[in-house]
Amino acid sequence: MSHDQENPWSDVVPSTNESSFVIGLCIVDFDHVHGPEIEYWLDDRTNEYNQASMAAKFAQIWPQLPFQGLPDGAHLFDEAFTNFTLVYDEKNHICPPLPEEKTNKHYDLTTLFGCACVRQLNSSALKDGADFKRSIIQKSVVMITRYPIPIQLKEKLSIITMSYFDQHNFHDKSIIKALFENVATVYNSHGFKVEDDDLYETPVTQDNVKVIKESDFYTGLNLKELVVTFKRNLLVVYKALLLEQRILVYSKNLNRLSNFQYSLLSLIPNLLLHLSDSGSPLTGSDPGQVEKPTSLKSSDRQSMLAFMGLPLRIFGRGGFFQPYLTLQQIEYLTNENTSWYLVGCSNDIMLHQKTRYADLVVNLDDASVELLSSQLKDKVALTSADRRFIDSLSDEVLAADDVSLSLANSPMESQSYRGGDDFIRYNFEDYLIGMLSSIKYDNFRSTSKLENVQQLSSFANEIEQFGNPFVAAFRATNAYKIFDRGTDDELFNFFEPKHVGSSLVRTNVIRNLFSRIKDEDRKYLSGLFSFRRGENKNG
Repeated sequence: MSHDQENPWSDVVPSTNESSFVIGLCIVDFDHVHGPEIEYWLDDRTNEYNQASMAAKFAQIWPQLPFQGLPDGAHLFDEAFTNFTLVYDEKNHICPPLPEEKTNKHYDLTTLFGCACVRQLNSSALKDGADFKRSIIQKSVVMITRYPIPIQLKEKLSIITMSYFDQHNFHDKSIIKALFENVATVYNSHGFKVEDDDLYETPVTQDNVKVIKESDFYTGLNLKELVVTFKRNLLVVYKALLLEQRILVYSKNLNRLSNFQYSLLSLIPNLLLHLSDSGSPLTGSDPGQVEKPTSLKSSDRQSMLAFMGLPLRIFGRGGFFQPYLTLQQIEYLTNENTSWYLVGCSNDIMLHQKTRYADLVVNLDDASVELLSSQLKDKVALTSADRRFIDSLSDEVLAADDVSLSLANSPMESQSYRGGDDFIRYNFEDYLIGMLSSIKYDNFRSTSKLENVQQLSSFANEIEQFGNPFVAAFRATNAYKIFDRGTDDELFNFFEPKHVGSSLVRTNVIRNLFSRIKDEDRKYLSGLFSFRRGENKNG
């Protein structure tokens, strides 16, 4: 299989300007002879004269898209959502296949995100039902975006898809055109900006630029269900994710399948906003090219997270993320360039061949987690501190049921209460930051002179509380190498090196740091950071 592919569509350039949030919109139909196929395509460059050629173009660039847009199991629900990733070479306007042999060649690929809303209708209800040969008509409307779809666009997609079906006339696509015109005007015309919800300063935003809040990507996820359903196993899966393992998530419920994976990734701070290189094992940062931050803005959560080395680059070169993997893509899992992944599927074939394709299987339909490697079992085994952490968090979530019920009609508010989704995210954030800081502290103790270590007697070395096999395995990952090279060696002076399970402190460390830092403290912290940068350069 050649990696270089001729571009037969050089005269038809897709709308992938980096200022465009919504890349395109399409309708996927199930043809009784050919199976799923792209019936209709819209983007900023589509018009009535090139509509057919645009649909044909993207059908060739992304041949798996129709199968992702109408996945196995969609017929079981009145409405189903499926999410998936698409890889695109924006310079050459192609989606190159994976080479069969191992390669070190750099590929400039962008990961885009598809969200399909799938519905079905009895053909007898159609005004033109005689045109259809099947008794049940199944179609999906697919939106392709530069980031995972935020809640506002998902709700619009749901409403318009329902209205499109309620017309009982699939030839009339005016409502689909109106949807794209609306989202293109709002999200593409003047550019977009993704903004942190926790900014302490008023951001400077150009007029008409679409501002998308970080929380827009979290709303609609269900972390509480994750904790209540999986309890200790959730932390096992989380640790396996950090160790870059082959994780397969299975469910016939497509909504649950996507929700679980995005909820899991949201437990790594800021990762959902940094998945642009996650769709292929050929992309990702080279640890040797990573640079440490040159500044620290203590009033900016994003700056604080970057200083901490977050998000971890879980899907670096060799790994990839595909929330819905079709059978047509199964060769990705065994490709020479693939070492690890997080993928979702609804097909029983992959589940039956799990020992070939996975180190860990999460079956959402029976709420089970199966470790298929004895070595992995040792690496992700929970320590007593791990168990205290996740047990305490589970108790908090379960105790919050009454609050959850009282806020049931207010989804935005229900995210932030004790035991809610934000609470869960911040607890996992504390766990991860404590682990990373503890590793840095352990590194420092191992490499520094005795007198330097003695000056740090106020810190206990809690590295063992995360599990020695786990820490050793994590240090061997690509994500750790990028983190270690891109962060300060004495990170533990900013973030306490401890396991949250050792004291079960409930307050978030970064939020606490924000609240403690006054103006003069911020100047001192930034000055200290600048001084140490200069010291490192001179030394």
